[in-house]
Amino acid sequence: MTAPHDGVIRSLNARAGMTLSAGAPVAEIQSLNPVWVEIAVPERQLGQVSSGNAVDVTVQGVKPALREGQVADILPLVDQSSRTVPVRVTLSNDEGDLRPGMSAQVRIHGEATQKALAVPTAALLHTGKRSLVMLDEGEGRYRPQAVLPGGELGDQTLILAGLKEDQKVVVSGQFLLDSEASLQGIAVQELAMSDETEMMNALHYAEGVVEQLNGSKIMLDHGPFKSLSMPAMTMRFNLANEQVGKGISVGDRVRIGIRDTDKGLIVERLEKQVAEQKDTQVNSLHYAEGVIEGLSDGKVKLKHGPFKTLGMPGMTMRFRLASEQVASDIAVGDRVRVGVKDTDNGLTVVSLDKQEVAP
Repeated sequence: MTAPHDGVIRSLNARAGMTLSAGAPVAEIQSLNPVWVEIAVPERQLGQVSSGNAVDVTVQGVKPALREGQVADILPLVDQSSRTVPVRVTLSNDEGDLRPGMSAQVRIHGEATQKALAVPTAALLHTGKRSLVMLDEGEGRYRPQAVLPGGELGDQTLILAGLKEDQKVVVSGQFLLDSEASLQGIAVQELAMSDETEMMNALHYAEGVVEQLNGSKIMLDHGPFKSLSMPAMTMRFNLANEQVGKGISVGDRVRIGIRDTDKGLIVERLEKQVAEQKDTQVNSLHYAEGVIEGLSDGKVKLKHGPFKTLGMPGMTMRFRLASEQVASDIAVGDRVRVGVKDTDNGLTVVSLDKQEVAP
């Protein structure tokens, strides 16, 4: 008996002494040439990837470690937890040294969606209010320059404003140079008004409070984005890059700048606000858990537990919703974590987070 091709036996259905009927499968053989490398591409970068794109694949422990492949398939799936899309890369395996389960580093030669300057991410200094680079002006002279960073591509960060082509930036020791510049009173070169105005006008702004911050994602209890006609609510956003959230902590009150892109709303600016204590108390949310008993006409009926920060006992009560979006994914019978705000018009529900019920 001869197999139609070489490969690895994945299952063997025949044993010594067994009788097989005609057409019964004897074994399942998996060919290992070529092999697939499955990678997870962030959904916001998917527009830069197409079938047929060249891919550099580095696999440690084999020779040569660097191989060339190409994108074979972009699967029609999105991982809900990581917001990534599976992409399969075809890779030649003539020597048979690539095995299932091995890990690899990949670099896709995708298609740029915009032309922009980029600098090594290590060259950026973040003060909390702005981002800087140290310009090398030659003859041992250095000057701090404010820049507006965009997204990250590998170890590079796009620069949307503040730099010109062929300018040189410092990528090591810039913290020492920045300290020295401060001691000598060298002023930071701010963004040109036209650059800053153009970028500011492209963003939509609101104020809010950080409720969760995890890597490239942030949950914000925000006020209305008037230029988007978007009401106040609690919502999870993607950050343009992790540096946007640098210096920001859960509970901070921030001014939020978002951009409306093909991939959704992206947070590009977070400016920490200093709020008076009384404002913090008025605008903070109060939480309890409960069950939805009714939804109609911008109101929700809740059987809830105690709101401890309000000194309010558990009961069944009807509340006003801050907007219909608050309950967009909620149904009668759902168990939820309720966030209410004490306003001049009474208690208003501004967040409803569905809770998983243990089986």
